[in-house]
Amino acid sequence: MEEYGYGLWFLVLINSLVFIIFAASFFHPQSKRDWRALGGFSAFVIALFTEMYGYPLTVYLLTGPLAGLVPGVDLSHDSGHLWADLIGWKGDPHFSPFHLASYAFIIGGFWLISAGWRLSAFAVRRPAFTRTADGLHLPFTALVDP
Repeated sequence: MEEYGYGLWFLVLINSLVFIIFAASFFHPQSKRDWRALGGFSAFVIALFTEMYGYPLTVYLLTGPLAGLVPGVDLSHDSGHLWADLIGWKGDPHFSPFHLASYAFIIGGFWLISAGWRLSAFAVRRPAFTRTADGLHLPFTALVDP
């Protein structure tokens, strides 16, 4: 299965260990709650790298039911892009409409994080802001008066 880019369990193991040890070296869990949080992060990292290098869950779950409905589906990396197969995209799946839309959403997400970061940094420098249970409230004068 390695010729398809899947089944690289050595990479799953190495990458998971690197990320988990890196996180544990900074986090230094002390209490039971800390260890539980590190365990949750570890489970996420293992699932992430299993999906990337081991065997994709979507391919695993949908290969059986869709095997006869989607002709030409194999275990190559490009066939792991299920939406490209379902719409009949013939080119590189990384340039399909769904993939290009995901690029736009990712860039938009980074833009939102940047905008929120600037607002948070501004709020920390200005004591006129108030914190409440539902978030940060901005007085109108603080937004108009630089």
